Order: sequence, then C-alpha cells, then structure tokens
Amino acid sequence: MRKRKKQRKQKKRHKQKKQKKQKKRLRTAILLLALVALLLAAVLLSALIALPAAGQKCLLPAGLTWQQVTDSAQIQSQLLDATLGADGLLTLSYSVSAWGTMHALGAERIVIWRQVDETSWVEALRYDETTAALWTPDGQHHSGQVRYQGWPATAYRVEVTLFAENDQGRDSRTWSKELRP
Repeated sequence: MRKRKKQRKQKKRHKQKKQKKQKKRLRTAILLLALVALLLAAVLLSALIALPAAGQKCLLPAGLTWQQVTDSAQIQSQLLDATLGADGLLTLSYSVSAWGTMHALGAERIVIWRQVDETSWVEALRYDETTAALWTPDGQHHSGQVRYQGWPATAYRVEVTLFAENDQGRDSRTWSKELRP
C-alpha cells in the first residue's frame, strides 16, 4: 500500500512538473509573439514617421485653378501648388488629367531642395516613378499630396514633373516653385 501511495505521489509530481513546463513554454511563446508584434509595430510606426506621405489621395485646396495644356496629345490639364508653414512643414499638392485613359499618369519625379546659403541648395527629398503612389496605371486622372517636415525659417525649392503616357507616346511637364519663410 505504501508503495502504491508513493507511486501515485510520484505520478502526481511528474504530472505537475510537466504541467509547469507546459505553462512556462506557453508563457514564453506568448511573450515572444508579443515581442514580435511590438517590433513589427515599431518598424511600421518608424516608417510612417520617417517617410513623408507620397502620392496620398487628397482634396486639393480650394481656390486653385487648373492649367489647361493645349499642345499635348496626352496631358489635358494640370494643377500644382506648394505651401510652406512657419513650422517648416512643406505641402505639395498636384493633379493631372489626360485626354482619355492613359497607360500611366501622375508624378514622374518630385524633388525638394533646401537652401543652405545664398547660392547653394542641397537635395532634401526625392521621389521618382519607382514610388507607386505617385502615379496611376490605366487612368485618366491622378491627384496626390506630399508633405515634408523641414526646418523653420529655411527656404525650399520644389520641382515636380508630371507625365501621361499612352499608345501615341509620353508627355511630361516640369514645374518648380521657390518657397521662402
């Protein structure tokens, strides 16, 4: 009888140890999953903070007028505007419309330059066609907005090249604007 009691106690202890190990493994797995989720969230958040929003669909500011394009088989009209806030926030809004559906249209290139002295400028930001949000495939209209958090009391220059492409060819128009605080 003592032997049976001893065996039962051993089985019970063995079962308890096994359950403790399982609980410990489960807690470790949950902690690892939480850590992975936290790291993923941190990476995504840092990407959102570090990169300006390129090509986001936007409502263009009221009061801007379309520029009709009369010498293009692709581009019908365009609208571009850039503003610089006192806090250094640069906002570029752009839109392009085409004569019919294009294979692709939008911004070919966006470059923001920062003035470092009276005659020198350095490139602060560059987007090109590899940034998919800047253009639309198989469309007739594309609008977007780029925001760049610059430095207060600093001058910037914005250069934007809009394009439209169809079976007849490709046309692009470049626009630039200097922004001073």
